Amino acid sequence: MSAANRCLLAALGVLWLLGCAGRTPGPSGFLGDYSELRPRGGSPAKLAYLDPAADFSRYERVIVEPVVVWKPDDERFAGISPAQREALAREFQAQFERAFAQEFAIAGRDAAPGTLRARSALTSAIAAPGSSDPERLQYVEVELELVDAVTNRRLAAAVDSKAQVDAKAAFEEWADRVAARVAALRDVDRQPRQPETP
Repeated sequence: MSAANRCLLAALGVLWLLGCAGRTPGPSGFLGDYSELRPRGGSPAKLAYLDPAADFSRYERVIVEPVVVWKPDDERFAGISPAQREALAREFQAQFERAFAQEFAIAGRDAAPGTLRARSALTSAIAAPGSSDPERLQYVEVELELVDAVTNRRLAAAVDSKAQVDAKAAFEEWADRVAARVAALRDVDRQPRQPETP
C-alpha cells in the first residue's frame, strides 16, 4: 500500500471510530493526553486520533477493560443516580464485549503479543427532562482508547457524544462501529503491500 493510501486510510479510520455528537462539556481527563486528538466532521466537540503508522494486521485478541464512570459530578451526570451510572457503564461494557467478540477473541488479563487493550469511560450522562425511562438520556459522552496490550502504545483514541438518545442504542452503535472499523483496519493491513510508484 502506498504511503498516500495509508494516510488516507488513517484519516478514514479517524472518521470511523465513533459517530454523531451534540454539545459536550469538553474532555474529562480520562485519556490523559489529548494533544494528538483532532476535531473531525466539522464539529470541534468530536475528537479522534488514529496512529497512521500502526499495523493492525497482528491483532487477533482484545482485552476489554471494565467501562469506568469517570469522575462523576452534578454537572456531567445531572439527574443520574450512582446506581444508574453503574448500570449504564455495565451496559456499555456488555455492548463492547459483544461487538468485539464478533471480530476478535476476547482475552482475559493476559497481555500477550497480538492483543489490543480497549479502555473506555462514561464521562457524562444527563437524564432526559420529564422522562421516567432511566435509559432515555438528554446527553451522553464517552471516551475510548485502544492500545497495544504489551507495549501500551496508543493506537487510537476518541471522544464522542450523542444528544437525545436511548442509552442502549447509543452504546450498541458505538461498540459496533469501533469493533467493525478496527477489524477493517486489520484486514486492510493484511493485504500485500504494493511497491511505491516513482
